Amino acid sequence: MLRTLLLLGLLLLGCNAADSQPSVAPSDPDATPETRALFHNLYRLAPRAILYGHQDDLPTASPGGPNPAAPT
Repeated sequence: MLRTLLLLGLLLLGCNAADSQPSVAPSDPDATPETRALFHNLYRLAPRAILYGHQDDLPTASPGGPNPAAPT
């Protein structure tokens, strides 16, 4: 009986933790509200999904050089 209650308690704690605010914050203290919302959503999705991305990954970029298509 005690084991069942303990497992139930751990299950409830785990369900609550998934929807709570992240315990980490963006590294930029001046991050915009949109950036903070994106960070929160990515942090929330991370345990349930594989996240990947590319930054400045255009075919016109030369290896190790600047991206000519990037805004200046």
